[in-house]
Amino acid sequence: MKETIKTWLQAALKNWLTLLYFEIFYKVIGITLLTALTDNSKLLSVAAIFLFFYYVYFEITAVIVYCEAGWRGERLSVWKLFKESFHHSFHLFHIKNVPVLLLLLPVIALSAFPLTSGLLNKFQIPEFILDFLRTRPLLFFIFLVSMLVLNVLCFFYLFRFPLVVLRGAFFLERPWQIPFLQGRKKEGAGYLFLSLLLCTAALFMAFICMCLLLWLCSKWPESVDGGKAMFQFYYAKWSVMGAILVNIFTTSALLAMVVTLYHRYTGESRPVQAAVKWSPRAVLLRTAAVFLMLGLLTFYSETELGGNLFSSEYDTKIVAHRAGAALAPENTKAALETTIKGGFELAEIDVQQTRDGVLIVMHDANFKRTTGLDQKVWNTDYKTVQTLDAGSHFSADFAGEKIPTLKEMLLTAKDRIHLMIELKATGHEEHLVEKTVGAVEETGMSRQCTIASMDLELLKESKELAPEIDTVYITTFLKEAFFDRSYIDGYSVETTFLSPKIVAEAHARGKKVYGWTANTKKNMKKILRLGTDGLVTDNPQYGLVTSRNVAEDDTLEFITELLYPEQKTKKLP
Repeated sequence: MKETIKTWLQAALKNWLTLLYFEIFYKVIGITLLTALTDNSKLLSVAAIFLFFYYVYFEITAVIVYCEAGWRGERLSVWKLFKESFHHSFHLFHIKNVPVLLLLLPVIALSAFPLTSGLLNKFQIPEFILDFLRTRPLLFFIFLVSMLVLNVLCFFYLFRFPLVVLRGAFFLERPWQIPFLQGRKKEGAGYLFLSLLLCTAALFMAFICMCLLLWLCSKWPESVDGGKAMFQFYYAKWSVMGAILVNIFTTSALLAMVVTLYHRYTGESRPVQAAVKWSPRAVLLRTAAVFLMLGLLTFYSETELGGNLFSSEYDTKIVAHRAGAALAPENTKAALETTIKGGFELAEIDVQQTRDGVLIVMHDANFKRTTGLDQKVWNTDYKTVQTLDAGSHFSADFAGEKIPTLKEMLLTAKDRIHLMIELKATGHEEHLVEKTVGAVEETGMSRQCTIASMDLELLKESKELAPEIDTVYITTFLKEAFFDRSYIDGYSVETTFLSPKIVAEAHARGKKVYGWTANTKKNMKKILRLGTDGLVTDNPQYGLVTSRNVAEDDTLEFITELLYPEQKTKKLP
């Protein structure tokens, strides 16, 4: 084991500076190129998707090439790393590998193994999908089992990458057999987890050392708060850089162990390691390269590319999703009243049409989840709707709560709260927009309502009927082509795909941007830091608390309390 760990460390760290230069340049070039290709052209969109596939696999190829050079004890320049990775990466896209590659991309994205430190590392399953799964136990169980299977599959195929990248083998060549791993699967898994454990321990120690160093630096010169504010400032800057390094080195640590075990299990011996002699000139150049890398990391970490979302002073409104679904039964008068009493300015509700044409406030196309009646909205008369209990599923305290009509919600909200009315297009509605606009105008709430929908035609019709009522396009992805649609006044974008560019482009055109649906602190903070006009959440109270403490870092708060026990924790500006 001792020799294996020693070889692993040499494979992972032999050319560490080269790896850092590669990762920084690679990310800047790759993200810039992908951004340039992402527009409303169908051809370029296809090219962008292909480039994204290649981008991900190229990085994995490069790290394996890097680890192989470390295992052999060879010095590796950035140019040579790019050149060899380029040469080896094309074999991945052989026709025999394509079916597996298409499957491996989502596996890599969802895997617990850190196979890439690039774009996929930031991928997360959209929160609305997880919320949907959690409300359906069977589907959620299937999802958890699928994640387990994906990770087992990912582990199994980790050892195929050296074969494919370094030896030109195919993923589908005896796909369920890796001869050199036979009888060693448990040992291989143990070594992989050990490498991640040791890497985590080393990074944790580095983190402690960084905090202590920043603490010592904050003590000079003397300050009235004992250097606490200075410590927080330095920490906020350096922690972003630290996160980048963590992503890079955990990926290299894992793949270095894969390469090490691959050679060990195939019986290959390492080349004899020649002694390295450093001349004064080489030491000087190496030192200059390290300082230049620190400068590049600092620059990179201060940009969106590095994940540093600039904090904004923009007045982001909290939007109570489904009238405040976490506070009371969703889309009911009780929820709306709770939200109003909480002092919130915006609430979102969903509107559908019954069989006899009545506009009711309801999200699902079926009543089953919220009332127990397994029947479609468009197949149900309003007389039946009036008999349903929409509150008991939430709490016995709301037993008997009714499904309200749009007019009832409008009258409840009038002069008290702004309503974002989402029109749910089911294909069974008749004159949905006309009736909705009519109800808004009848109650005198044209300036107190916004019409929203995922259907562009409904928004276009709304703007034609009532130009004074603002419209919002709800979407997961937002293409640039939609920015110039005159009948759209704002955009509500799924949080995962919300970016500074979208917010900036929309605001430059005088249009609003909302982020949906954020119920976790992480997603809420992202929306707030981007300077959006609205944060759509089921729990507006939690959203409000988060908005008031958006600059807080829980880890920083904990460390500050330990290092500066005599001063109360000062929040970042």
